[in-house]
Order: sequence, then structure tokens, then C-alpha cells
Amino acid sequence: MQSQLVQEKPRRTAFGKAVKLIFIGFNILMFIWVVFGLVNAPDEVAAAGTESQQEDEAVYAGIGLIALLLVWAVGAGLLGILLRLTRPRLS
Repeated sequence: MQSQLVQEKPRRTAFGKAVKLIFIGFNILMFIWVVFGLVNAPDEVAAAGTESQQEDEAVYAGIGLIALLLVWAVGAGLLGILLRLTRPRLS
């Protein structure tokens, strides 16, 4: 009769699970924020009065998008490092 070795899969701790949920939630939130920013930017540009104001609004929308992407990258990087540090270890 063959004996079967059952290997238990390592599990995350409660803190590790919380970090993973925060990481996923942060990325979903940032994605939604960037999408809504891109969808609403043309409306803000069109609502500006003169052509000069429309150009200013377009520049501000671009700066805002870059700022959001920077926050997203830094936040995902830091949370990703924390997520990696809380991964389950093989015994």
C-alpha cells in the first residue's frame, strides 16, 4: 500500500491577509479614480470659457493625471513590498 504525503499549503497570517486586501483595494480604488479623471477631464476643458482657459484646464488635467499615476506607483510599490514581506513561508 502506498503512503501519501500530504503537504499543507502555507497560509497567510491575519495581518498578511489584511495587507493583501489593502493592496488589492488600493489598486482598484486608484484605477477607478484614474478612469473617472480621464472621463471627466474633457467636460472640464469644454466648460472653461475662453480658449486660453481651455488650454489651462487641459494642462491641469494632464498634471493631475501624472500626479495620480505617481501616487498609484508609489503606493503600489510600498504596499507591494509589505505584501511580499508578509507572504507565507515554506517550512
